[in-house]
Amino acid sequence: MRRAGDFTGAIDVLADALTADPEDTSANAEMARALRLIGDPAGAEEHLRVALNSVLDYQLVVELAGVVAEQNRIKESLDLIDAALGMADGNPRLDPGEALLVRAAIERGGQED
Repeated sequence: MRRAGDFTGAIDVLADALTADPEDTSANAEMARALRLIGDPAGAEEHLRVALNSVLDYQLVVELAGVVAEQNRIKESLDLIDAALGMADGNPRLDPGEALLVRAAIERGGQED
């Protein structure tokens, strides 16, 4: 539903799933993505942190960095990017490109035009 653009519908379905299992990693990650799309980075952060408590995942760390940056906590977001890059270092299955792109966007967002 989220991918089809029905963000509120996805949130409703995910809320039901999380009521049944508040620690469900996939449901928390999807809820975070849906909340981010409707402009709720604080809610998205909450769900990403729950998901990360279950599984330390490179993609989720990168997403968390973006959500934290959207809340103007730039140093914390860059620290998260550094953590993600550390996860990717020496792991050929993880591409640091996404973390580097998010870092560039965060750093660009902090500059005045």
